[in-house]
Amino acid sequence: MTILITIGYVVFFIAQDAKLTALAQRPTGKVESTFRIHADELQFSGTTITGFAVMPNRERVRLTWFCREEATFRQLQTTHVGYVVTGVGDYEGIQPRRNAYNFDPIGYWRSRGIIHQFVVKQATITGVDTPTGPWPFINSRIRTGHSRLVAWFETLPPGLRDYGETLFLGYTRRDFYDDNVGIQKMGLVHLFSISGFQVAGVYVLWRKFGRWIGITRERALLIVQVLLFVLLLFAGGVQSLVRAVLLALTQAWRELGWLRLSAVDAWGVALLGGLLLEPGVLHNLGGQLSYLLTFGLLWLTGKPGWWQCIFLSVLILPVLLWHTYAWHPISILANLVAMPVFTWLLIPVLVVGIGAAWCGLTPIMSCCNALINGIQFGIAQMDRVPGELVFGQPSLLLSGVALVGTVSWLLGRRRRTIGLVLLVIYGVMFLLPRLATGGFVAFADVGQGDATIV
Repeated sequence: MTILITIGYVVFFIAQDAKLTALAQRPTGKVESTFRIHADELQFSGTTITGFAVMPNRERVRLTWFCREEATFRQLQTTHVGYVVTGVGDYEGIQPRRNAYNFDPIGYWRSRGIIHQFVVKQATITGVDTPTGPWPFINSRIRTGHSRLVAWFETLPPGLRDYGETLFLGYTRRDFYDDNVGIQKMGLVHLFSISGFQVAGVYVLWRKFGRWIGITRERALLIVQVLLFVLLLFAGGVQSLVRAVLLALTQAWRELGWLRLSAVDAWGVALLGGLLLEPGVLHNLGGQLSYLLTFGLLWLTGKPGWWQCIFLSVLILPVLLWHTYAWHPISILANLVAMPVFTWLLIPVLVVGIGAAWCGLTPIMSCCNALINGIQFGIAQMDRVPGELVFGQPSLLLSGVALVGTVSWLLGRRRRTIGLVLLVIYGVMFLLPRLATGGFVAFADVGQGDATIV
């Protein structure tokens, strides 16, 4: 079975890569084309619209539309449906990164199956996109509802708006991390994304509600699968949610007796399913952390919460260093404090505040927003604590050995020896860049010219 699965996935990945390579070889340049968009996948800034579009050949592309017609801009901003648009612009490849260790847009979007972008100079809306068939219609209705909710959340005070959109709608504003300083440096990004917490909430709450109204266990487990699928569509199929929904589905199948798997095997099935839905999920930091954290939790069942938090922080350290080049020791403390605050304070306050806004209870909404602002202020103050350790990007070999060593330690084999080896590895990672003699010279494209760093 292992050999068959391995061969099948190798063939699948080769086919996916060939498909993307063929797309990359398509001719580019100035074109006039009709494309389809949906308001739920658009963001508006000044007179620029960004998002996604579907071209006539069904290729999904990044969209940048310099919209100078105010009426068209407002129509797209205030309505929540799909449109058919005809426009003139540049059909081109994703722009490469300017500097070697910057975010790599080509690699990221390729892992999401997107090769090209369409920069629209002038366009007109030719009609409403009316989906044909039951599945496209249902998907369009769910996305329209999501878009309407995002528009309503935009009317809330900043604290409730930012956290509510991110945690309940799976929608992250373009300036979210600029307005909420400290989340990334403190390693709290996994808390501020729609993922396992929300899926577990839907699963548990529905099961309890089903028992309360007298629905049979089997029927409740069938219905919860539909609810999870709707949640996945509602949040736009974000990568972190794919893994969580698949794990929840395998849990439902195990309870129904459709599958007889251990928790580790269920995690493996979720990984295989996630790779089918998102073949590039393990190319990105979010996907790597999502599966690595849940794998670690499988072996920490029954351990105290503080121990789980500390060990998971160590488990993901090699991946974080490979992607972000730095680590702050206070991130462990930040996660220890943030987890209970997130579970027992932040989520209830958000629910009450959003409910109060919906019912027009302004004083309660203002109090909840003030509490959220206090949490934002606390995270921002933690960001200012000195002590961040800059490693630089370690070698792939050292990162891989550290990750395998941490997993081996987790499995309980020669923990003292492995612990000492890990300390040596991290010491080498930290000291290696500082042992080079003669200094260095680097050239960086800063957008308005080049900077030379000596």
